[in-house]
Amino acid sequence: HEAFHVATAGLGAVPLWLSEGLADYAGYRESGIALERASAGLPEQVRRYGVPAELPDDAEFGDAGRATLAYEGAHVAVAMLVAEHGEDRIVSLYRRVAGDGPQALDAALRDVLGTDLSAVTAAWQAEVADAGN
Repeated sequence: HEAFHVATAGLGAVPLWLSEGLADYAGYRESGIALERASAGLPEQVRRYGVPAELPDDAEFGDAGRATLAYEGAHVAVAMLVAEHGEDRIVSLYRRVAGDGPQALDAALRDVLGTDLSAVTAAWQAEVADAGN
């Protein structure tokens, strides 16, 4: 996880959900630990707070009460994107957003993955809702 942050530090800023989610994805990828186990705190957070209206914003990662939902939710979001689009395209998305800035996320999602933030959020909400059941 931390090695990912070191390796990408010079690329530019991305939303924390993408950065932390991809760092967790990379950290767990070859570990043999299933996503469900890596995000074991997520179901309780969803039961407590409900399904979030949007992907975690940067402030949630620093909020002790919401950090589990932010980190684990971000991991679920990236794992979902990798499952649908493959690792190479998610790395391309990360590089594109890092180069263009966080405000270009929606354009990068359209150009690189053929989707948009609204569709990604809706799919992620369904994944998170399943985790809470």
